[in-house]
Amino acid sequence: MTIRHMAVDMTLLISCEYCRIITMFLLQHLSPSVGLIDSQSVKTPRVGGEARGYDGGKKIKGRKRHIITDTNGWLLSVVVHAANEHDSQTGFEVMETLRYRFERMQKIYADGGYTR
Repeated sequence: MTIRHMAVDMTLLISCEYCRIITMFLLQHLSPSVGLIDSQSVKTPRVGGEARGYDGGKKIKGRKRHIITDTNGWLLSVVVHAANEHDSQTGFEVMETLRYRFERMQKIYADGGYTR
């Protein structure tokens, strides 16, 4: 695991803990019932690790990140991979990261790119 991956994991952990504290303060349920998923392709330099690819739809060479948030915009999960991998292939991998973390999660809304 690289330092960058550890930093992403730590940021996600802090975000989840902060979300729980705010949610407790607002007297709402600690586990969201609905999530939203989307992806973003990001340009990367030529030397930048193994996870690089070309996203033909957006014409970007680099990485793609999938982000799942709750309806308040709180970050629930992030997965980064090469940009040439299609959303329909990796979307389920991203959703799998939430399987045992949020017991009330019933739906995840996605755009048309995630359909098979």
